Order: sequence, then C-alpha cells, then structure tokens
Amino acid sequence: MIALLILLVSPLGDLLAAEELATREECVAKTKQAAKLIEEVGLEAALQKMNDPNGPFMWKDTYVFCLDETGKVLAHKDPKIIGYQARGLKDVDGKLYMQEILDVANTKGEGWVSYMYHKTPGAIPEPKTSYVLKVPSANVIVGAGFYE
Repeated sequence: MIALLILLVSPLGDLLAAEELATREECVAKTKQAAKLIEEVGLEAALQKMNDPNGPFMWKDTYVFCLDETGKVLAHKDPKIIGYQARGLKDVDGKLYMQEILDVANTKGEGWVSYMYHKTPGAIPEPKTSYVLKVPSANVIVGAGFYE
C-alpha cells in the first residue's frame, strides 16, 4: 500500500516542482516594457534594472536581453557575457542567430527569431524563439525568448 502511494504521489511532486515556463505573450510584454523603460529613464538606468537578477526583467525560465546595434551584449541573465560582441554567435545547428536578431530588429523594427539555446551554461540546447524590438532613440535592441 505504501509503495503504491509513493508511486502515485511521486509524479505529482515532479509536476509541482517543474520549472514554470515563460509564454510568448509574456516575452512580448516584457520586451515592450523594457523598451518603454529605456525611453522613460534612459539607457543606463534601464540597463541596471534589466541586469538585476531579482528584478522584473528576469522571470520564470527567461529574461530580457539588450544589445547595441552591432551585437554587443548590454543586458543578459549571465553577467559574464555583458560587454561581449555576440554578432558572430552560432547555435548548435550552425545558425548565425545573433546576426538574424540584429537583421530583424534593424530592418523590420521588431519580429521573431528561432534558434537552439541552452537554459543554463553546459545544458543541452533547446528550441527557443525570441521576440526582438529596436529602440531607435537609444539605438539598441531588446528582446526576450521562450523555450518551446
């Protein structure tokens, strides 16, 4: 009887402990919120909020990122890559996803880019789709992505 109870409760516990996933709609909303913040308080003040690990731009399993027009990382969940020139980054399939993010934002103003990305360093890459938006007044790109 106890063994049966453990078998029934164990999957429930796994479900309750599962990571909460960001949605497509949340990614658009947070990206637009970050762009609006840049417009209201300026880039430097907005970057402080975007890079705050306990702030509103890091939630569930994702975060808002910010790049300058050349692909230099200005905001990211991993502080070690802030300042890194990411333009030439490829995903595991060889896709120049950062270049595509720059192209979409700089030519269309906003849009979606899909690629393979790792949730944490060293993890197996998973399909991710990011919404990106150009903030013309600051000449930066903000975005957020969800894992499919």
